[in-house]
Amino acid sequence: MNKYLNDSNFKLLVFLPLIYVILNFTLAFVYFSMNYGDINQNTVESIDSLSLVVAVIFSIVMFRRDLSFLRENNAYCPSWGWYFIFPVYIYKRQKNNNLGMFYFWVYLISTFLLTKALSKILTALLISYIRSKY
Repeated sequence: MNKYLNDSNFKLLVFLPLIYVILNFTLAFVYFSMNYGDINQNTVESIDSLSLVVAVIFSIVMFRRDLSFLRENNAYCPSWGWYFIFPVYIYKRQKNNNLGMFYFWVYLISTFLLTKALSKILTALLISYIRSKY
């Protein structure tokens, strides 16, 4: 196994769903702190949209850097089209480079289980903060 092929760009891609949830919470916390707890549906939608745009741009940059890294190291490089079905990209990348399936399973668990739990926890924290302050 060539563990060095799992560089920081790839690891950031794997944990991007969790990073997105944390970014979304941070933006909401900063906004509500600056506006004294004022909340409406348009504000929530704009915070979600901004978080999503930042996450998509960040993921595209990290994806391109990961592809470049694989090419520089003469490793198997899945086509860019798999970016749109990201679990398949991770699976092909790890399987064809003999890197094990650890990050594939981490991505699936973090995306489909941990993000939901973390989102609920952070939302509850934000609501309790707003209620205690205002």
